[in-house]
Amino acid sequence: MRDTSLQLRYLSEPELIGLGATDISRCTDVMCEVFSLLATGDYRMGGPNHSSHGIKVDFPLDPVFPGMPKHTSDRRFMAMPAYVGGKYRATGLKWYGSNIENAQRALPRSMHLVVLNDTDTGAPIAVMPGNLISAYRTGAVVGAGARYLARPDADSVAVIGPGVINQVAFRAILAARPGITRVFIAARSAASENAQKFVQMIRSEYPQVEQIEVVDSIRSAVAAADIVTVAATGLAGAENYPTFEGSWLRPGAYVAATSNIEVDTAFLRTGSRNVVDHTPLYEAYVANFTRPYHERLGALGVKYQDMLLDGELTSADIVEFGDVVDGRAPGYDSTRPSFFSIGGIPAEDVAWATELLWEAERRGVGTVLPIWDQPTLL
Repeated sequence: MRDTSLQLRYLSEPELIGLGATDISRCTDVMCEVFSLLATGDYRMGGPNHSSHGIKVDFPLDPVFPGMPKHTSDRRFMAMPAYVGGKYRATGLKWYGSNIENAQRALPRSMHLVVLNDTDTGAPIAVMPGNLISAYRTGAVVGAGARYLARPDADSVAVIGPGVINQVAFRAILAARPGITRVFIAARSAASENAQKFVQMIRSEYPQVEQIEVVDSIRSAVAAADIVTVAATGLAGAENYPTFEGSWLRPGAYVAATSNIEVDTAFLRTGSRNVVDHTPLYEAYVANFTRPYHERLGALGVKYQDMLLDGELTSADIVEFGDVVDGRAPGYDSTRPSFFSIGGIPAEDVAWATELLWEAERRGVGTVLPIWDQPTLL
């Protein structure tokens, strides 16, 4: 008789930490593998072009039904499915709910869950919390960019938005470029809680950093920086995005944008190197909007889509990061700043979660939960 029993492994957040979920160098290695797979096409995600960020449930400004939530900033649910090939051959989903008002409850703005499935049968094989997975894969992509796009002897970092994502991104940058000795933090106030937490994190984890300054403008932060990491929340509309002028940046500066950003169009056309994590991701994003796309979604890759349609850029002006990782495109450019658009790719979550699941299986970590001995319905 065939064994038809089914079970899955549940991993808690403390167990994930023990398995290496916060190992930023290892996570960066995994992200580089994912970019190689994206560049060669060995992946699948949602949407008609198989590259969608996901599908979103949001709410009306004035709901007519009792109990239906009202739209507020960053109030949504999101499902992000993916298959990633190569050594992973893994399929899964990141599912999360987000509400900016969670801060009043001492909770994260977004709370994530990752489900992994057997790629052959479709059966669920693992469930785990996704906040660490999501944050570390995002920061690790910034670190991957630092490996390939930043000057090898970089010694200075500008942090635009000292929140959780930039805490992880900073760790990834320091892992890739350990010679960093100067940090400039652009925050709404030097006395802000996030700015002070960031300063304390640097002092406790990176005693080799000799200079830490909290400044009141992006221009002041980036003027002396070899590496810039942008992760600042804000409202829709380019006038609300963190704004950069090309003249503020050093030649050869690496700018990683994981959030909204506005950069002068003329500079992007003639003065910068424009790098994206995955162009089809942004093509899927803009399919849901009307133009100008960047007014509605502030990712830099979305601005590139506007510029492509306006004839201000051609596809040859945009570099796929996977091509850099695989050596088909050059990395560090000493003559001009490199802007790296990072948009959030579900395949990254699935790959990092799969690495952690493999480690759990090797160590026998987690709670194995029965689903059935035999299915009731066939």
